[in-house]
Amino acid sequence: MKRIHNKTASLFYVLIITALVLMTCFIGGMTLKTFAADDEYEYTIRVYSGGEGSFDDGTTEKVITAKYGEIVNLGELTVVPSDDHYLFSGFRLSGRDNRWAEMPAFTVEKDVDYVAAYSIRGPVVKYTLVFVEQGTGKTLLSSITLEGNAGDKPIESYRYIEGYMPLYRNITKTLSEDETENIFTFEYYVREQGSGAAGAGGSGSGSGSGSGNLSTKGLYDADTQLSGSGPELLSQIRQASSDKKTSPVGWIIGGVTAIVVILVIIVLVSRRRRRSI
Repeated sequence: MKRIHNKTASLFYVLIITALVLMTCFIGGMTLKTFAADDEYEYTIRVYSGGEGSFDDGTTEKVITAKYGEIVNLGELTVVPSDDHYLFSGFRLSGRDNRWAEMPAFTVEKDVDYVAAYSIRGPVVKYTLVFVEQGTGKTLLSSITLEGNAGDKPIESYRYIEGYMPLYRNITKTLSEDETENIFTFEYYVREQGSGAAGAGGSGSGSGSGSGNLSTKGLYDADTQLSGSGPELLSQIRQASSDKKTSPVGWIIGGVTAIVVILVIIVLVSRRRRRSI
């Protein structure tokens, strides 16, 4: 009878452990399905022109939708100050002041609100954005001339060009009183067929001129000299930014369940030993 009881108890323990293992697999599978579904979720980026200006079409708010990991380029939005005393100086996260201006081209990770940042007009100088093919210097897009205060360090973003990828999404540079030095040079290379487009645009509602992940460096500081040339220089300024969405929730659930299984086994074994004694 004792042997039969022991066999029954052992079978009972095996069934409990099997059930807990299956529960762990089920929960893990459901978690993975949940995050796979989240990959299709479109995040909302709201951009406001603030009280000192409006967008070039007269509106004061833009709504952009994009999936996780896509690139949103706020640099394609044009803000016109309502007063000549102000200069538009980029965008900042809602709730922060103008000192916290963010990069205008960024990777989408969540719903977020941006507000146009302004500065008081001072010794105004012009600066120019140029767009060329890497290695050849071929002009790919008409240059863009903007204004800023001498001594400021604006962050400017790339512009989408069909068939090309930028080496860097954003460039920052301290503006000089000598306007010939205020050149922001965006270099592009030919995009390989089948790779993602150069980012979600920022005009109006929904995704604009292309969407996808960039294999580029997020920010290039033109005040900092990079060493090397050719492929060596290219390897320094190219950086993968197509990080896939990851979450520790599944691992946490699985880990907690595994701990529970171990504790149950320990308790059952302890009880079995006590009964045998």
